[in-house]
Amino acid sequence: MPYPAYPEIESALLRHIHDEGGEVNADEIYFPLGAKLGLSKADMERSLDEVQGYGGSRPKWQNMVQWARNSLAKKQELLRPADGVARGVWKLTEKGTSRAAGMSPLPLIDPIAVYPDEVSGTVWEGARRSVLVNVYERNSEGRRKCIEHYGCQCAVCDMNFAERYGEHGKNFIHVHHLTPMASMGKSYQLDPIEDLRPVCPNCHAMLHRTDPPCSIEKLQSLMKKSL
Repeated sequence: MPYPAYPEIESALLRHIHDEGGEVNADEIYFPLGAKLGLSKADMERSLDEVQGYGGSRPKWQNMVQWARNSLAKKQELLRPADGVARGVWKLTEKGTSRAAGMSPLPLIDPIAVYPDEVSGTVWEGARRSVLVNVYERNSEGRRKCIEHYGCQCAVCDMNFAERYGEHGKNFIHVHHLTPMASMGKSYQLDPIEDLRPVCPNCHAMLHRTDPPCSIEKLQSLMKKSL
């Protein structure tokens, strides 16, 4: 899809930082902001060379967001490192907070896309940086292999969305890491059959109510005790 106009990115960036509590780390901005504006992962990864024929290998989207950030700083709505904020942190000023509060909220990102252990899949897991970046950087291979093997039925409660909702629920399911991503090494080789399980969103949330997540077997036991 076409990239948003610069003023639209600037306004969205201001509101996004406001919605995140007024302060965010720079490396956690690009993917969630782009998703809220309707961009795909591919859109956000296209380089300046690919889009405009010059500029190098830096992503065009990153360049556009940096422009918006600099524009907000010039308007004294965003603090600069020289203002005492830590490098790599984007923090709103009182002026920026006031303007953002009067703006319409941005759309929410699909929770499936940002769930801490929801896997779009990749056979090789890279070093963990942040939940959002990790999720968006994965491809669909691990997820596909997991569902191909186990199907779309929840491994905890046996919920099947196609059976409950018909065609509307077909192929809908979360995928859960049995081994939390935080404990994976820098180049952990993911086995989609051994390491992943399909789970419904409710059971997925319950698995993550503890840190580390409880096991599927324990959650099943808790369900049986509550009946």
